[in-house]
Amino acid sequence: MATAIKTEVDVTAATKKRLFVLISIILVMATVLLSYHALTRFEHSLTPELSKKAAEIGQTVNRDITRTVGYGIPFKNMVNVEGYLKSVLARYSELTYLAVTDKTGEILFKTGNVGNAETNHFKSAAALAVVKSKSTNAQRNLETTHDLSIRLSAGETALGVLHIGVDKNFIQRQLDDIFYDLLIILIVALLVAIEITLALITFYVTGPLDRLNRLMALYEKGDFSQFIVYTGKDAIGSVADYLTSSTQRLNEKYQSVTQSVRDATAPQRAKIEEIGQKYKLGNLSKFFEGGIVDARIPLFIFSFAEELQKSFMPLFVNEVYTPVPYLTKEVVIGLPIAIFMGIIALATPFAGGWADKYGSRRIFVAGLIPAVAGYIGCALATTIYEVAIWRGLTGLGYAMITISCQGYIAAIITRENRAQGMAVFVGVLMSASMCGTAIGGILADRIGFRLVFALAAIFALVAGFIAYRMMVADERTVLPAAKQGGTFKKILSLRKNLRFVAVVFLAAIPAKIILTGFLYFLLPLYMVTLGSTPAEIGRVMMIYPIIIIALGPAASWTADKLGNMMWMLVVGCFISGIGLVAFHELNSIWGVVLMVVIMGSAHAFTKAPQIAFVMELCEEDMERIGRTTVLGLLRTMERIGSVLGPIIAATFVTLYGYEKAIAGTGAVVSASAILFLIIFLITAKSVASKAEGK
Repeated sequence: MATAIKTEVDVTAATKKRLFVLISIILVMATVLLSYHALTRFEHSLTPELSKKAAEIGQTVNRDITRTVGYGIPFKNMVNVEGYLKSVLARYSELTYLAVTDKTGEILFKTGNVGNAETNHFKSAAALAVVKSKSTNAQRNLETTHDLSIRLSAGETALGVLHIGVDKNFIQRQLDDIFYDLLIILIVALLVAIEITLALITFYVTGPLDRLNRLMALYEKGDFSQFIVYTGKDAIGSVADYLTSSTQRLNEKYQSVTQSVRDATAPQRAKIEEIGQKYKLGNLSKFFEGGIVDARIPLFIFSFAEELQKSFMPLFVNEVYTPVPYLTKEVVIGLPIAIFMGIIALATPFAGGWADKYGSRRIFVAGLIPAVAGYIGCALATTIYEVAIWRGLTGLGYAMITISCQGYIAAIITRENRAQGMAVFVGVLMSASMCGTAIGGILADRIGFRLVFALAAIFALVAGFIAYRMMVADERTVLPAAKQGGTFKKILSLRKNLRFVAVVFLAAIPAKIILTGFLYFLLPLYMVTLGSTPAEIGRVMMIYPIIIIALGPAASWTADKLGNMMWMLVVGCFISGIGLVAFHELNSIWGVVLMVVIMGSAHAFTKAPQIAFVMELCEEDMERIGRTTVLGLLRTMERIGSVLGPIIAATFVTLYGYEKAIAGTGAVVSASAILFLIIFLITAKSVASKAEGK
């Protein structure tokens, strides 16, 4: 029977893969067709709409000029016309020039980029046709512009021609923006489809089959102490109902026999008890049905909600900026990010204790209160103080929710699939970061910063509802009272492990410094100086999680083959910083892209090895104080780097400007890698001697 179940699980896994591929193909085809249709419609409608807008602008200018002529001022002798035209041109980024000619095409007044091609066109018969035929306007495509000629007249008398140049590159830029936005939506849709498809198939198909298989394995060993409750009416439900009813009848029969032999001899009662102990009868309980997928969807949706603000947070803070005594503007702009990360660092150990004491599901739902309040507060905030307070409150909710999910997964997984479970946790966070950052930039560019905060609150509430429905009862994730609390003394004992301290302060913290200092703080502000929009900033920031996700399997394979993870940490940390130093002077968006690519590639090869290396260094400590305590301390200390990142970067900006601030941040991280290597080389002999002594 066990073999049959195993075969069915394998078939289901194959079906799961086929279904996933089918859904992906359908989604890609649908999105590509929709994108093509949207681009085509947009391209066909953009030029006429811009021409219509240019005509309206031209009519306004025409009325002002003819009104001036109506006051008796000669047309060719009007003063400050070019200043007036310049003020009009400055209001519309799609226009490249405004020019006024006489009836022969000679330029009288102009502003903007009027080249030889335009000058020659002004004298052409096509341009002067509006004068001769008394047409309202005429259009002509030139080399780099789309020229609109508007007849200037006083009553029936023609005065000249107003030429308005619409930038063809503006049209192409708009099409490029739409294309990139649609491409991002395609990638995000695929990632969301992956998360939802895997979660739903696992929750409704492979998960129940796996639990059924594990229950059958217990029955095969002679353990009839558990049963499954499955409400579905499919084949799995039929088998589960049959097994449950059979197990319940068996236990009821045993209870009945036990009651009937109460007055029997001692040897008879002992024989019955022996049968009960052998087959685990008389204490029937519900099979623990929790799975990693239970926390996957709610964690993804909540993390997505939080990541929506990443691409524009410094820009939003700059919008509500008010001077703070004794602090520069750059430091104040980085303050909400630092407070958010600081609250997470301070709250994580406490939130972990709450999850152990009250259960993961309760803490997830409770964490929604400060998180949602923080999003709504930021949407309504008008001062830097309000933003800082609300972001700090959001940080508390974020700490509670993420640590509750990590604790839930830790309670579900076994020793055999621990690495897989934690990989799911990290993968969900990276996927959410990628999707949220990109979509947040697009939304901010179109609906504004404040509405994005409101959307984040809605997504967080949806995540809470799903978590309450999908995560199993809290009693299953509560630790025994003997294992709760008392962590600070245990944490302090880790200071004696010099190599662990070196990893924390010279690898983990610097990695977060460069992440928050450069990617989340410097990059948005610097790209604004390069003329980038929030959507473009979001697209560049999206590169980082894409690289982490893409190179994750290669990093794990390299770590297994290389064996010595210390060198991976040293090289990765050094390269992540040196990339900023090498390309900080390019002063272009492509320079920023190069820096993000190098940093993301380096971090992809250090994230997983760092956790594994810490566990390797702290084997004795984990036996003494627990693995959760060690890894919890590592995560908390990383948040210190998240706090320091914006502060260090803002200080560098104040003193040296953006380019040198980027280089300085990278230099700090690369220097920490060198110091990290020196400490490990110095301590190598003592560690080897200690190992030989054992």
